[in-house]
Amino acid sequence: ATELTAAAQPLRRLIPVASVVFALRFIALAAFTPYTFLWLESNGFDTHQRGLLGGFASAVRFGAPMVLGTLADWSGHRRLVFVT
Repeated sequence: ATELTAAAQPLRRLIPVASVVFALRFIALAAFTPYTFLWLESNGFDTHQRGLLGGFASAVRFGAPMVLGTLADWSGHRRLVFVT
């Protein structure tokens, strides 16, 4: 087995924590996303407004990882960008 360097040891401990955080995030999204449009409808949003909000949410989910990756590379503070 390969030994980890001293710098990689703390990162190795973050993997299970990050896995749990991402799992909980996706569980929450899966639980609430189907009802979002029903909630918007009950609060007076018409079909076009709900469609625009849904499209905007999809665009943000598509573009945010690329923007954050570029920001992390540009700033050189990768850990700070990805933690926040």
